[in-house]
Amino acid sequence: MRLLAATVITGLLCGCAIRGSDALVCDHGERAVLPVATAHLPGEFRLALVSTEGPAAGERTELRLTLVAQEDELRTVPGIGGEPLPGVEQPFRGWIEGDLAAIGAEAPGDLGSIDPSAPGVSVLRMEAAGNGQPRVVLRLGSEANRRDRVAFDEAFAVLRVHSADERGFSGEWETGGGGRARAAGHFCAVRSEF
Repeated sequence: MRLLAATVITGLLCGCAIRGSDALVCDHGERAVLPVATAHLPGEFRLALVSTEGPAAGERTELRLTLVAQEDELRTVPGIGGEPLPGVEQPFRGWIEGDLAAIGAEAPGDLGSIDPSAPGVSVLRMEAAGNGQPRVVLRLGSEANRRDRVAFDEAFAVLRVHSADERGFSGEWETGGGGRARAAGHFCAVRSEF
């Protein structure tokens, strides 16, 4: 009974559940945005993305996401001139196994890169100006995450985390820029151990 209750609560918090044939289903109903503790983010996850806008609206895909701690010397995020951006850190990096094409999206560069200086996934924690809650964004693609340059008006792919707990996290995703068609939707990630 306790496991069932925990599963239901997780479904409500992170907007995801495993149903039927082990398919990961993201429920994007109205939910309160919760503070995101980045301590919950490292690990291996099943990541489901649902497209609601763009060339593949209505489609979904499931990928494998791995997040690990970023090396201490690479936790700052360089801005113009190489100076660290104030209020922004990269506590985690990672990689994705799979392809975004099924949802009409693409990321700049390699999603599977394990290079700490140009990872396939960069977890950015940004101090918020308005409500005092930090924002957490997963920036996808090794080209977007290179430390040796700052990209402007180029292709982007991001997952904006709205809620997270020890079992997973969820939010909205968007890709576009650099002459690519915009695509967007919602996502959820469930820790593989559960």
